[in-house]
Amino acid sequence: MKLSTGFLFVIISIVLLNGCGGEEKKDSLTPKQWQILSYLPQDTEFLLYMNLDEVRKTEFWEDYFKASLLKTPGSNWLTDFENKTGVGLKKGVSGFYTATTWEGNNLFVIQFSGNIDGVMDYFNNASLFTPGNVNDKKFYELRTGSLSKFYFIDDSTLIVINSASYLLSLLEEKRHSLRDNATFVHLINNVKNKQQYFLPTYIVG
Repeated sequence: MKLSTGFLFVIISIVLLNGCGGEEKKDSLTPKQWQILSYLPQDTEFLLYMNLDEVRKTEFWEDYFKASLLKTPGSNWLTDFENKTGVGLKKGVSGFYTATTWEGNNLFVIQFSGNIDGVMDYFNNASLFTPGNVNDKKFYELRTGSLSKFYFIDDSTLIVINSASYLLSLLEEKRHSLRDNATFVHLINNVKNKQQYFLPTYIVG
């Protein structure tokens, strides 16, 4: 679930061209964005957010974003998911987050728009997934033996995690989150436009 170097270069270049900071008024995080931060690891070192409903309207979508997303590791699962549910990068996914840490505790958060009955049918397919339960909270594991775990935060938001221990900490509500990382939250707050996409990164060196 790591992003390719080429994809990062494209995203960073576009963000720099459009400007992340400056003296202009900065957008505030929406309540939903702030909620999502509470599910991301406290030691996140790279975070990408994209509002696909907005980004699809830009000139960059077909030329840069769409092609790059489809080339990233993990896109095979996304392609299969889209083929089976009709929901994906082209329509039905309104936004997503990618968070990575130095320890490899990486995750995706996918936000859906509209009816997700087909999505739930996909995850409830016993030939594809094995369900699990912690504290009455249901999650899914691929029968292929993949490390990825899938947990619906709510009716429209899915988190994809590659760490079993981090999933357990989420389900047991015993964790510190990115919201507790004052340095990284400051980086996010310093981004000017938070409604389309943002890409804060913090490297300890």
